[in-house]
Amino acid sequence: MKRFQFRLETLLNIRKRREEECKALLGRKNREVLAAKQSLDRLRAAFLDLQASEKKKRTDVRSVIELRYSVSYRFKLRQDILGQNRVVENMKSQAVELRNRLIRATQQRRAIELVRERRYEQWRLERTREEQNFIDDIAQRRAGMRVV
Repeated sequence: MKRFQFRLETLLNIRKRREEECKALLGRKNREVLAAKQSLDRLRAAFLDLQASEKKKRTDVRSVIELRYSVSYRFKLRQDILGQNRVVENMKSQAVELRNRLIRATQQRRAIELVRERRYEQWRLERTREEQNFIDDIAQRRAGMRVV
């Protein structure tokens, strides 16, 4: 009895590899998104610290230059926060795109696996039928030999 051979095994392996590549890309992108979010959180914390320190310093007498630097720094932090927000949103959209690619790769792999399972089941049923015919044939020959 010959063993089961799936002629699309190479295609299945390629699809599995493609799926693994998509998983790796998505994992890297998720780490990048996390790093970008942490950077954004640091900028927001710096902005909140600046606001708190400015609130405390309002009662103190300060020079015009210090006020100018404070306003400039606050403006720069706001611009950095807005820019980092754009970066985070862009990375999130890229991660969603990669997730969709992973879903498609998984569906393609699964489709080939379903074909493989169906063909294996057909092969197994055919093999069982052949074995049963062989056993029946042997039983008939024995029965024929006893009658004579």
